Amino acid sequence: MGHEDPRRRRLGLPGADLQRSLLPGFSDPTLQPETSFSYDFGIDQKLWKDRIRLGLTYFHNDFKNLIGFTFTATTPFVKGVNIGTARTEGIEFTSEVDVLDNLTASLTTPTRSRRTSRPTASCA
Repeated sequence: MGHEDPRRRRLGLPGADLQRSLLPGFSDPTLQPETSFSYDFGIDQKLWKDRIRLGLTYFHNDFKNLIGFTFTATTPFVKGVNIGTARTEGIEFTSEVDVLDNLTASLTTPTRSRRTSRPTASCA
């Protein structure tokens, strides 16, 4: 069961009823919201009178209740479904060089990245 924002009531918006009337057949009360937890930490270094800047960052993201779409035989011909969980993690390297006072060159690259996913039981 969803939570209705009390601010919608003050504005005269009916919340989920509005979605059902504007998008009939598209709303699914069993669809869970997609959530994530993430963190990152890193280090930055400035060199050569701050004209060169380097950075190294570790990142980690956990996703739950990923939302995907499946085709249906009735309008609107697609339906949102929870498709599982996923994790991304890796290390990102960044660099910037002030080539001229008004020209900066930069490069950002993941040096290591890993992605894993697991479908929900209904998608397996």
